[in-house]
Amino acid sequence: MRRARPAPAAASSLPHIGQRARMTGDMSENTRKATGTIERALDVLEAIGTSPKGVTFAEIAQQVQLPRTTAYRMLSGLIERNLVRRESTRRAYRLGFGALQLSRESHPAPQLVVAANIELNYLRAITGETTSLWVRDGLEVIALERARGAHRSQADTHVGQGRLLHVTAAGKALLAAMRTGERNPLLSRLPMTPFTPNSATSREQVNAMIATVKERGYAIDDEESRLGARCVAAVIRDMQGVVRGALSLSGATERFTPERMAAFGTELTEAAQRIGERLAGAVEVTHDDQVARVPGPPATGGDFATWSAARNAWYWIDTATATLHRATQEQDQRIATLTVAARGLHATPMGLEVVHAEGILRLDFDGQPAARQLDRRGQPAPIAACVQPDGREWQVTPDPAGGYRIATWLHTGIAVPGWRIDDRIDALCWNPAGTRLFAASATTGTLYEMRPGDARIRRLAVVPKASGEVRSLAADAQGDVWVALHGGWAVARVSAEGGMMQEVVGLPLAWPTSVAVGGSDGQQLAITIAAGPDATEQHADAPETGLYLLERPAPAK
Repeated sequence: MRRARPAPAAASSLPHIGQRARMTGDMSENTRKATGTIERALDVLEAIGTSPKGVTFAEIAQQVQLPRTTAYRMLSGLIERNLVRRESTRRAYRLGFGALQLSRESHPAPQLVVAANIELNYLRAITGETTSLWVRDGLEVIALERARGAHRSQADTHVGQGRLLHVTAAGKALLAAMRTGERNPLLSRLPMTPFTPNSATSREQVNAMIATVKERGYAIDDEESRLGARCVAAVIRDMQGVVRGALSLSGATERFTPERMAAFGTELTEAAQRIGERLAGAVEVTHDDQVARVPGPPATGGDFATWSAARNAWYWIDTATATLHRATQEQDQRIATLTVAARGLHATPMGLEVVHAEGILRLDFDGQPAARQLDRRGQPAPIAACVQPDGREWQVTPDPAGGYRIATWLHTGIAVPGWRIDDRIDALCWNPAGTRLFAASATTGTLYEMRPGDARIRRLAVVPKASGEVRSLAADAQGDVWVALHGGWAVARVSAEGGMMQEVVGLPLAWPTSVAVGGSDGQQLAITIAAGPDATEQHADAPETGLYLLERPAPAK
């Protein structure tokens, strides 16, 4: 309960600190009066801020125990500063937009709160318990946000309230996520005064609790900070693995049985992971003037860019003229005319493979027929294709039973099943290690991930229609996936760990058809751009279609 404050004399005016105070020669008295005035103003502000529906003038004067004239003067000053506003309908006072602006500017983790809000409300809905979001501040954890549960009797943590790390579930989750060299200095400074009989009172006990948290994957506060209350928490990491905070569920001990807490731990861990996936940093932007067209003959149907390490060159196909091109950074040239309608092109250590409706056309590096051709033997024509780093060909074909098959084709022309999916797949690529297969649907904009030996198909991300149509995929050595956005004037880099967009590369034309990673150092990006549906209306001074290259910076070590 707030202590009563002595009422000031009615005739006294607001004291001043500074030159006027020094002139009186009574610095201590003026300082005392000023401090009392500031405290009373803060009491008024706190009374308004802690009332969701606002408070009336009479309620403020009574709650803060101020004379009406003093309360009115305080409110007038706060309104003038835009820290308080008055509602005309109820004549109630609420926090002003100036207070909200101060809160926003000083908020320690605004992005974290935005990313976590949907999970806070979801967890509250499925459990009925209070959910809270926490960050570490020195030796304490601070509650940044909460969604109050369905049980009014429970003593909830207030936003902004701090508690010591070692007696809270959120604090123990954050301690367990630290490296030993970071954690030990904190533990040495933590006061081990017990809050309840269950509180840890030694570093050895805290270290044992931390070991349990690491083994379990989530932390528990078993009446350690407050009798009659339990809490479960999981740490939140962003896509770079950086700890950003903790998420918790709390409530009365009788409701938090061991079985429920175990289930809560699983839900919290999964929710914390989803929050981390939303915590993307600022999207990097590469402007279109950084992308350069390789000089060469005109080509309106560029597609299927692929890098040949054996020839240190790029290969691609102009589908409008059925011609095969070879390009270096300085020059692009036509090297052959194809006898098939290409549906894919891959460079292998031995030559080139052109995927078409009837099979695979094998060529040497100069575009001449080389080895035995592979016939499809009556199997459905492929929609998309790619090569695994070990040389196996993977293709997407319609499944006679419905949906689509993603399978590898042996040299005998026989398909070995891999995955079946209902969504039409229009692009495929393997990561350089051959441990992940990525797929994309132009129809739905969905990116998928598959792993050898695992029948599951994971949805990685969904590209909005406004970004363009997904036409091609390429995975780089850093673990990200590049996407060609047809009609979107761009290619984009998406994190393979969380599906968040990391970078967008602007293009001088709207219709990228393929994207590939290569170059002698593996840091070059090749993009084929074709003419769009209104190609006949293209201006004479418009950029040319064809093969474009972008030099990527070397990854930080």
